[in-house]
Amino acid sequence: MKRPVAVTAGLAILLAVAFTGYFTGRSSRQPLPATESSGTAAPQRVYTCSMHPQVRLAQPGNCPICEMPLIPAGGAPSAGDDVPALTLSEQALAMASVETTPVAYREMSRALRAVGKVAYHEPSLATITARVDGYAERLFVNVTGVDVQAGDHLVEIYSPDLLVAQQELLIALRGGTNSPLVASARIKLRNLGLTTGQIEELATSQTPAERVTLQTPSAGTVIEKTIVENSAFKAGDVLYRIANLEQVWVYLEIYEFDLAWVRDGQAVEITTEAYPGRLFTGTVAFVEPVLNERTRTVRVP
Repeated sequence: MKRPVAVTAGLAILLAVAFTGYFTGRSSRQPLPATESSGTAAPQRVYTCSMHPQVRLAQPGNCPICEMPLIPAGGAPSAGDDVPALTLSEQALAMASVETTPVAYREMSRALRAVGKVAYHEPSLATITARVDGYAERLFVNVTGVDVQAGDHLVEIYSPDLLVAQQELLIALRGGTNSPLVASARIKLRNLGLTTGQIEELATSQTPAERVTLQTPSAGTVIEKTIVENSAFKAGDVLYRIANLEQVWVYLEIYEFDLAWVRDGQAVEITTEAYPGRLFTGTVAFVEPVLNERTRTVRVP
């Protein structure tokens, strides 16, 4: 009867040990409750390159791009931070010549280098054209390059057609100054090149002028003279060309990659090698819509 008792006691001891181990294992696998004293893990140190801030490594060393020593970054990047940040050391700022300025709205300017040609200002060009057949009896302006003022004498001419037109006015004036023939005769003389002052002088003197002086219509510089003294001319012949050189056009050939900086009506400042240190101001008249396929430029006056 002693062996069954011993076996029974042994089984009881084994079961007790098994249950103790099971409950001890479960309690050891349960997570510990958070306490106020538990601290947050320190952020990992990140190293970056002063010249290549996109490089961010967990260990110090050299930059894999430029071989410069890595420096500690300002902080580890935040997973939710979408704003790019760049931090440079004082040494990197000095080496890169970095300058900062406050963010503000301001006018942008850029210096463009282009080939240009100075030309006459087309709206200021004046052409003196013969409106009748005649002869140049005397030249008051006999060379090009002379500066003239509005109303200056250019050439004294003799024209039978112009003499007849003057006589027609004098005949019309005999019927009264309000006659339609007078108005018609005045318009004809004006179309033949006489000024209002010359017509009034004819009406006052009642004597036709055999020789009539052609005058300059505007101030400028004589850039072309096609007539010589004692020569004949025909109606429609160009006698003089006058340009106002106080204002000129500059035709620039702007490369296609610089066109974004040019627009109609834009104020510009021009410098030239011919006049070093002198600044010329102007306005873009228009940008031509055609690109020169050979030079890849657009003409801009």
